[in-house]
Amino acid sequence: MGRARQAGAPAVDATADRFRRAAPTVCAVFGIVLLALFIADVPLARLAHQSLNANGGSAPVWASAGLAIPGFVLAWRRPDNPLGWLMLSGAFFLALSEDASYYSVADYGLRHGDLPLGGVALLAQPGWAPAIVLLGVLVLLFPDGRPPSSRWRWLAWAFLAVGALWTAGTVVITVGALLDHRTQVDSGGNLLLLSGTNPAAGWWNVLQVMFFPLLTACWLASLAGQALSYRRSSGVRRQQLKWLLAGSAGALVGTGSPPRAGSLAWRGRRALSRWAPSRSSR
Repeated sequence: MGRARQAGAPAVDATADRFRRAAPTVCAVFGIVLLALFIADVPLARLAHQSLNANGGSAPVWASAGLAIPGFVLAWRRPDNPLGWLMLSGAFFLALSEDASYYSVADYGLRHGDLPLGGVALLAQPGWAPAIVLLGVLVLLFPDGRPPSSRWRWLAWAFLAVGALWTAGTVVITVGALLDHRTQVDSGGNLLLLSGTNPAAGWWNVLQVMFFPLLTACWLASLAGQALSYRRSSGVRRQQLKWLLAGSAGALVGTGSPPRAGSLAWRGRRALSRWAPSRSSR
């Protein structure tokens, strides 16, 4: 048994070493792609006759850039820490979704599907779904990239399972909509079938009602655990926890503002509002 572990150790070390050497190149690719997506926001917003601050389809460019910059720095300096890669991946999906939202509005909302590659944009538009799942994983692994304690593992696995089905569902429904020519979108570029209330996507609506309470539970569980460890921490760890608590407080304040219909905050609040009455009626 011990010999097997010793024999496997060099292979693991070699893989980790190759990953560390490749990390700067991967970071550079992420940076170039994200920069291109951010720049594309300007002409695409004009094409859709919308503002760059519009967040009906995804998150505005300044929000995804605010996630990408610290993610790039962390992934570059600490490639062994998964948090930087999660932030970069989340920023990529948010930026892709925002660009696709503008194009979907321009094509299916203003021009009745006459623009080229409209179907590709419609498929990319629900990029907010994997982005939200990745941000949930980010919260669970914060601040050192380690999984939550064993008492919360069941919650994390439940969140990941429902999140995977919820994300896959956006692809299945969008492909079906393209095949059936049911490509109506709202003012944010969101497919109407993914509004969370359309009876034609009833099974996905149920997943969404399950997903956001699980996301909230994971966030609260992680926040509670970090708050308890704050008093016992010091140095860099204490500073990390201070940033987490400050960011969580900001998120709570942000949820007090009225979100635009179709935005990420609107989806979460709508799912939670549908979940709460069902719980209280029992």
